[in-house]
Amino acid sequence: GSARAELGVDGGSFLIVYAGNQGSAQDLATLVRAVGSLDVGRPVDLVLVGWGVERESLEDLASSTAPGRVHFVDRLPPSGVRRIQNAADLCVVSLRDDPLFRITVPSKLQALLASGLPILGIVAGDAAQIIDGSGAGFVAKPGDADSVSDAIGRAAEMDPNALRALGERGHTFYASQM
Repeated sequence: GSARAELGVDGGSFLIVYAGNQGSAQDLATLVRAVGSLDVGRPVDLVLVGWGVERESLEDLASSTAPGRVHFVDRLPPSGVRRIQNAADLCVVSLRDDPLFRITVPSKLQALLASGLPILGIVAGDAAQIIDGSGAGFVAKPGDADSVSDAIGRAAEMDPNALRALGERGHTFYASQM
């Protein structure tokens, strides 16, 4: 079956996927709040794959701010994560704005660029510059739910082929620069 069906996500929904640690450094609460406040004329679903110390508070936040739209999936082998990411319209890299993270390029960002998937980077500094410079997706301000929902809104309004082209640009950038 399709990854979307297994997740309980509507086929016509705009699907955002984050895979990885759910800790304070990732500040996923901002992403959950952004999804909760969105109104883009089509359903938007967020899938969080993985585990971390923030998991329970994220589940509570999701049920109060975005009921039924945030789906939690426990850790999966890489092939399982990849299947879910491949079903996504947008894949997320998220890091709290912190002086150290401004000079950090998460390995997850490189992996997403390599995979040719369109990226939503809720990041500052070097990682934001890479996403902007490569044309691989959208950058939103860490900790700013309005900025995140604005970026998701712009992505959701894009033609699916144009959105896929962003991912392809990311792949080309990765192949030539990294």
